[in-house]
Amino acid sequence: MRIHEQGSCYTVFVSAREVCEWNRRWPCSSLQGRQSFTFDRNGDLVDRCGKGDGPEAVALSQDAQAYAFARGEK
Repeated sequence: MRIHEQGSCYTVFVSAREVCEWNRRWPCSSLQGRQSFTFDRNGDLVDRCGKGDGPEAVALSQDAQAYAFARGEK
């Protein structure tokens, strides 16, 4: 994962390889390729880009947010 600062928001990018590895924990996952999740400074998800949807996208967004928190983005 990689984080990009954007002033009042930050985006966490998840590479296609990381998504593929993550999908192994979600065998029926519809996520494909690179994903990105943008959060405001309150921790609210404000944008998402990537193929696929459903509860697996929510779970990956939570993992991305946890990654950012662990690196002091909030």
